[in-house]
Amino acid sequence: MNLDEKLYITQVIPRTIQGEGNRMGYPSTLIRLSKCNLKCSFCDTKESWKQGDEYITEETIYTFLNKIENYKMQNIILTGGEPFLYANNELFWSILEKFNGMIEVETNGTLITNRQMIDRLNKNNVQINLSPKLDIECYKNRIDYKTLISKYQMNVRYLKKYTLKFISTKNNIDDILEFQYDINCDPDTCYLMPFTPQNSLKDNKKYKDDYEKSAKQTLEVCLENNIKFSPRLHIPLFGNDVNEITEEN
Repeated sequence: MNLDEKLYITQVIPRTIQGEGNRMGYPSTLIRLSKCNLKCSFCDTKESWKQGDEYITEETIYTFLNKIENYKMQNIILTGGEPFLYANNELFWSILEKFNGMIEVETNGTLITNRQMIDRLNKNNVQINLSPKLDIECYKNRIDYKTLISKYQMNVRYLKKYTLKFISTKNNIDDILEFQYDINCDPDTCYLMPFTPQNSLKDNKKYKDDYEKSAKQTLEVCLENNIKFSPRLHIPLFGNDVNEITEEN
């Protein structure tokens, strides 16, 4: 069996909540797919870059979907890594098309590249949560940045259900406002979220303390610039122990 015929999974959290954006608070099952095309230095889930031990095949997809539906959550969050690395794999689309409930995909948005993909997402009423990575080095090149802009212009024009979620750092608000203007998005779809330094991940108390400080700073930026604030609610609730708290006993 070729690797392309498998859908690799890093993590499944059966019962949690969506902590961000317009579905914040929804009871959810989170499915974290393996591998990423960007590998940002500030990523807080670097373990997802590696190929997970669990995988789905054509023979196991319906067993997997039945297991997910048995958790009885209102919403599925498909995240990564970068889920659209699997856009050429029909198993990826099987999850989007066959789950009987709401579903959303967390993505950096760089691999949604054509109308056929967008039409398929719209047909299945999928919520796309776009998270532009404006701080990584490859977009300091203006040609690469213009390519990113063109992809996002298409996404915000044709996607039926989307949000834009930006991580707020100390000096990036001007870049965020410029990006919003360049892609001509609906301001009502945009959220600004606190940044939590990765070096605090191993210490749960420091992680929560750093989050609280960043959340207050981000809220001030939101009020100054009239941008929606999204608190990343899972961090103050669960810290870095989300698996231990939300998985079944």
